[in-house]
Amino acid sequence: MAQSNSILTFVQILWGKQYVENYLNYTLPTELSDNNLLFFKDKRATYLILTRNEDAIIIKQHPLYYKLSSLMTVNIFLIDDINIDPLLSKYALLSAYHSIATLILTKLESAAVFLPADGFWGDGSLKKIGELFYDGYHTVFINGPRICEEPAIATVAQFRTSDGIISLSNRELARLTIRTLHPQLQASFWDTQKSLQYPSSFIWKLSDTSLLFRCFHLHPIMVDYPTLLICKDSITKRTIDSEIAAVVFPDDKNMYIITDSDECMVATHTPADELVLYDPLAIPYRNYDSVKSKLQKNNMRFCHCFFATKKILIHSEDIGSTDQNPIINESNQIIWDINNLYYA
Repeated sequence: MAQSNSILTFVQILWGKQYVENYLNYTLPTELSDNNLLFFKDKRATYLILTRNEDAIIIKQHPLYYKLSSLMTVNIFLIDDINIDPLLSKYALLSAYHSIATLILTKLESAAVFLPADGFWGDGSLKKIGELFYDGYHTVFINGPRICEEPAIATVAQFRTSDGIISLSNRELARLTIRTLHPQLQASFWDTQKSLQYPSSFIWKLSDTSLLFRCFHLHPIMVDYPTLLICKDSITKRTIDSEIAAVVFPDDKNMYIITDSDECMVATHTPADELVLYDPLAIPYRNYDSVKSKLQKNNMRFCHCFFATKKILIHSEDIGSTDQNPIINESNQIIWDINNLYYA
């Protein structure tokens, strides 16, 4: 596989007090652990922050910003004057800002690693993504499970060292994730009695220390833009997730999907009471016709069916061979049945 000639840019999009505080206190400290951004010192890597002017002032005054700047060039792109409806939801705003970042990156002919402002990174995870990029992969997709903010932050803070860095192993972060799953993910278990209106993944419990995810939706965490035929002249209204998946599929030989939390682990945190869209009819997922209808409303495509065929494991202890695991075999059959029904 040919190595990319692109520069690798880490992209961070954030605005407002809550995002900035989470980023400076928890996200950036995990990004700066020994086997994350430090791996890229003296490599062709930069860091791009899209934020407002008032937030940029706070960010640049933080001690960890100076540490980040000592590793690589940090550029700040101000979004104050961008004409975007401020009444949009935070996810719609994030999607719009991702589109702006895409235009910047394609103009610079740079690859990107999209960093969540409300994320925790396991130590070594960003290094793994970098290694995949340097090995020639054009895209890397990942499942970034959502966890409950309050207990997660309280636990992560215990890993902070005297220099402000937070270092969790992938297994420590996996353990935290399993213990503090957000209600949205708790309603994604296949056998749940409280189903979602628009499920994007199904989950099975393998043990007290391991979960199996079958995801119809994965995040493009790394994108080598110069290698992809993405429109450089207009801002798309589609989310970056759906856009990238559509562009790279079905030519998947240069696409890498993280399927084991030992490889790479990131979790995003949101308040436990954040709105979760439960199915008002509480139709169980075992009703395949209902699942098909829900997925259609979620604009699922063939690439999403392909994602769901991948067995994604999050575990805090060894799980041994999965070849003959009855739960995994059951999930294989369920995903096969759903995909066949969806395209029947």
